[in-house]
Amino acid sequence: MTRALATLICVFCLSAKAENLLPQSFFDMRGPCFAPEVALNNLKEAEFDLVASAKFVSGENYETDVLLFQAGDSLIITMTHLDLLCIIVTADNLDFGV
Repeated sequence: MTRALATLICVFCLSAKAENLLPQSFFDMRGPCFAPEVALNNLKEAEFDLVASAKFVSGENYETDVLLFQAGDSLIITMTHLDLLCIIVTADNLDFGV
């Protein structure tokens, strides 16, 4: 089952790349940015735990880190920008069972 799912994901990614998908629209993500030490201390005080991290590289080769923090059914997604940690998405009442 896991191998079939991995194969399906690879086929989907390759087919999406082959089609040269063009976006229908763009949106601008703006969030408050903080010194990393300040942001991480505030998240720790609010009992948010780092649950995942990823490296994101844009089409223009801009590289940034993405960090996901969770506290109960709440989630905060942050990105690094220059020497700051920026909050991009916050969500409450998430159902992680879906």
